[in-house]
Amino acid sequence: MPAMRRRSVLPLFFCVLGGSLAHAADPLLEVVLPRGATRGSELVISLHGQRLGDALELRSDRPEIVCLGLEEVKPERVRARVRIAPEAPLGAALLQLRCASGTTGYASFHIGALASVEEAEPNDALDRAQPLELDRCVHGVLRERDADLYRIELATAERVACELQGARLGDRAFDAQLEWLDAEGRVLAEVDDDARARLDPVLVRDFAASGTYYLRVRELTYGGGGNARYLLHVGRFPRPAIALPLGAPAGTSVELRWLGGGPEWKQVVALPAGVEGEHLVFARDERGEAPTPQKLWISPHENRFEDARAQPLDAGALLALNGVLAARGEADDWPLQCAANQTLVLEVRARELGSPLDAVLEVLDESGAWRAGADDGRSPDPRLQFRCPTAGVYRARVRDLLGRGGETFAYRLELGVAPFTPRLELPISRGRPLPTAEVPRGGRGALVLEWRQRPPGALESLRALGLPAGVVLQLPALEPALEWLPLVFEAQAEAPLAFGALRFEGTSRAASEGAVPWSGPIAFEQPVPLLRVENDRPYVVETARELALGVVEVPPFALALGEAPTPLVLGGPLQWEVALTRAEGFDAPVRVELLRTPAGVAAQALRFEKGETRKPLLLEARGDAPERTWPIVLIAEAATPQGTRRSASELRSLRVVKPWASLSLGRVRAEPEQAAELELELQPAQDLPAGTLIELLDLPAGITVSAPIACAPSGKQKIAVPLAFAKEAPVGRHRSFKARLAVPCEGGFLEHRFGGGEIRLDAPLPPRAGEAAPAPAAAPARGTVAKPKT
Repeated sequence: MPAMRRRSVLPLFFCVLGGSLAHAADPLLEVVLPRGATRGSELVISLHGQRLGDALELRSDRPEIVCLGLEEVKPERVRARVRIAPEAPLGAALLQLRCASGTTGYASFHIGALASVEEAEPNDALDRAQPLELDRCVHGVLRERDADLYRIELATAERVACELQGARLGDRAFDAQLEWLDAEGRVLAEVDDDARARLDPVLVRDFAASGTYYLRVRELTYGGGGNARYLLHVGRFPRPAIALPLGAPAGTSVELRWLGGGPEWKQVVALPAGVEGEHLVFARDERGEAPTPQKLWISPHENRFEDARAQPLDAGALLALNGVLAARGEADDWPLQCAANQTLVLEVRARELGSPLDAVLEVLDESGAWRAGADDGRSPDPRLQFRCPTAGVYRARVRDLLGRGGETFAYRLELGVAPFTPRLELPISRGRPLPTAEVPRGGRGALVLEWRQRPPGALESLRALGLPAGVVLQLPALEPALEWLPLVFEAQAEAPLAFGALRFEGTSRAASEGAVPWSGPIAFEQPVPLLRVENDRPYVVETARELALGVVEVPPFALALGEAPTPLVLGGPLQWEVALTRAEGFDAPVRVELLRTPAGVAAQALRFEKGETRKPLLLEARGDAPERTWPIVLIAEAATPQGTRRSASELRSLRVVKPWASLSLGRVRAEPEQAAELELELQPAQDLPAGTLIELLDLPAGITVSAPIACAPSGKQKIAVPLAFAKEAPVGRHRSFKARLAVPCEGGFLEHRFGGGEIRLDAPLPPRAGEAAPAPAAAPARGTVAKPKT
C-alpha cells in the first residue's frame, strides 16, 4: 500500500527545535548504526555523537518505532533497544536524543522490507566475494581504494533489481557505482547515477540463464572512507523509474502506470484526504515492494492525459496535463481556449518528482508564433505566467532543454493556481546548526516560524494543540503584513518535565465581501538537512510535520524586558534596558540578542560579563524602515555546567514611527580661534511640544556650541548655531557630526538623528614678512560665516 511520509511524534521521548544562537556545547548526534533495519524487527541500535553522557530519552518521528529503553550511555555513544512495528511504512525515520543538557539534532534511520545482512571483509576479489541470497539488504561501507563484491547464484533466469542508498543516507556525499560481472569477471552491466536517486545507482537487469554472477560496489573514483556507508538492496522487488500520472487530488484513488525498470504495469493507489504537496508511494507487485519511494504531487488539479490534446481545453479550469516525451526531440503541445486578457498560470512538475526531464515551458499563439517561455523556476522545473492579449486558442508546449526523450521522461503540467492549505515552517540558516526550542520550568522559551502560505483573509486567531501540561503560548498581534511569527512559550514552575507534539489551527476573516470566513488546520513543516554540499547547500533533506516542545529544568539565569520606553523613530536610535537575573554562584558570560530583527532595524548583541545584570539594548532604524509595530523577543544563552542553556524574554512590541520633523544641516567654513554659525533648517511635521531639544553630537575636539539651540514649535525655520573653534581644533573637512532632535513624550524622548552637514576648518595663512599675526576675529553677525583675513 502507498506510504505517506508521516511525521507524528512518538508518545515516548522527544524534544524540539527553535532559538537562534550558536549551539556549540549542545549534545550532538552524528550517526545511527546500523543505518537501518527490517520492519517487524527488534534490535539494539548505537547512536554516535558528542556530549551524550547525560542522555535520558530517545525520540522518533515514526510512531511505529518504539524505544524499549537505553541500555548503555557514554559520552560518545548511546545504545538503545527499539522495536519496529510490522506495519511500519518504508523509508527514512528521524531519531534524536534528549539529554539533561539539551536535545540533539536529527539523524536518519531507514526502515526496509528485506532481511539485513552485514558486509564481511575481505570481499574485494572474485575468490573472496561474499555469498549473497536474493531479497536481502546489505549494510556495507566503502573504504579508501575499496571495492565490495557479492556472489549471487541464480538457479533460473531472473530479473534482479539492485538499488544502493549511499549519499542519500546523509552521512557523506560519495558517488557509488554498481557493476554486474559474469563468472570470469567480465562486466555485463554498470550504472553510476540515477535521475531519481541522484548520486546513488539503480540497476535492473534480466538474466537469461542460471549461473554464478557477481555484483561489485565501488566508489566511482575508488575513493571512500570510514563514513562512506551504504545500504544495498538486491532482490526480485519492482524498481520502476517513474510513475504516470505524477499526481492527483487528495482523497482519490489513482491508477499509476509504472514505467522503466521492466515491463509496464499498473497499481491503484489511494491518496489520503486533507493533504497537499509532496507525497510518497512505494511501487508494489506480487514480487515485493520497492525499497525507496516515488514522489507524487497532491493538488486539486483534475488529471488529463495526452488523448485530451485533440480538443482545446478550458484555460480557466484547474487541470493537470500529464504526458511523457517518449522520443528524442519530441515536444507536447496542449491547446488551451483562452479569453482576451486572461492570465495563464502554468507550472511543470518533473525533475522535482524524479523525472529525468529538464523541462522547457513555452506558450505559442494560433499562428505558432512564440509568445512566452521559461526554463527553471522556483524549483528545477519551470513556471510561467502569461497574459493572453486576444481571445483564441493558445498552445502550451513542453519539451526537453537538450531535446532528449524516453519512456521515463514524464511530466505534470498544472494549469491554474489552486488554493493551498496555510503552512508554517521552522526556517533553517545556512552555515548554522538546526535550532532547538525548549521552555524552562518557571521561565520562557521562544522560536520563530515563517509563513510559507498564509491563510486567506486576515488571520484572527491561531492555536497550538498538544502543548505540554503547564505550558501556555504567547502570540503577538496577528498582523497581515507579518511574514514571520514569534512563539513564546511560558511554563509554570511545577510543570512536568514532559514533551508535546504541536499542531496548529486558526481562523481568519473573509478575504472579500461575500466570501466565506476560513477556519481549519495550519500545516507545519520543518526541513531537516541531513547532508550539505557545495557551500552548505542542503543535499539530503527530510521533513518533520509536527513541532515538538519540551519542558526542561530552569537555567541559572533569566531575562526581563519591560515595555519599550518610546517608539523608535525612522533614522533614529532607541535604548531599551535589559535586565538579567542570575542564580547564586552563576557568573558566566551571557549573550543576549533578538530572536528576529525587524526589517530596517539594526541591533547589536549584548554580552553580560561577570556581575553585570543590566545593559541597554541599542536599536537603530534606517530612514526607509517600514512604519509599523513589530513583535520583539530576546534570547539569552550561556554555557553552564549542564551544557548550553537558553532563556527568552517576555513578548514585547516595538512601534516604528516617522520623524516629527526634518532637519537639514548646512555647511560652515572657519579657522582655528575663530567663531562661525552653522545654519540648520527645521521643518516640523507636527507641532513640537515644549522641552524639545536640538543638540550637535560627535563634534571634533576643539569645536563647541557656544550657546543653547532654541527652536519654535511649528513652521519652517532657520536656526543659526554659534560655533567656537579652539586653537587645537583639527584642520580639515568634518562631516561625521550629527544633529539630535529630542521630542519629549511619555517615557522619555523620541530620538531623531540627522546628518549631512559639513564643517570646514582651514589652516590660517602665514603672516607676511614684517606683519604681525592677526588677532582672533570677533564673532560674526548671525547667519554669516567668518572669513579669514588675507
